[in-house]
Amino acid sequence: MPTLPSPARLRLILLACAALLCIATLRVAQAAEPAANLAGNWQLTVASAMGKRSPTLVLQQQGTALTGSYTGGFGTAPVTGTVSGNNFRFSFTARAMMQEMHVTYEGKVTGNTMSGAIRAAMGEGTFTGVRK
Repeated sequence: MPTLPSPARLRLILLACAALLCIATLRVAQAAEPAANLAGNWQLTVASAMGKRSPTLVLQQQGTALTGSYTGGFGTAPVTGTVSGNNFRFSFTARAMMQEMHVTYEGKVTGNTMSGAIRAAMGEGTFTGVRK
């Protein structure tokens, strides 16, 4: 005949189940976090080994997908990217010194400001931006 678990062991099992349920609920809540709205005209300030620049960015957003255009020292280029919660990533291909160069911006948006890091073949940098 099987023996029943002691009351202390039963409480421990129930506590472990409750903790797992809490963790699962938090994961679902994090996954359901809506994408921040990045649509609009942005004035960026970029700092890199190439110096300080002030390009502009025009973004449209459909759900978590970003499209738009980047205008700066490399000319104007189409932009594509994604948003997840307050985090975003977008990229474009620019012409610099007679070559095409892939540029990636990755960062975080809070209201009407954004900031983050830039990666390109010519080096890395940081940026901030303000929605106009």
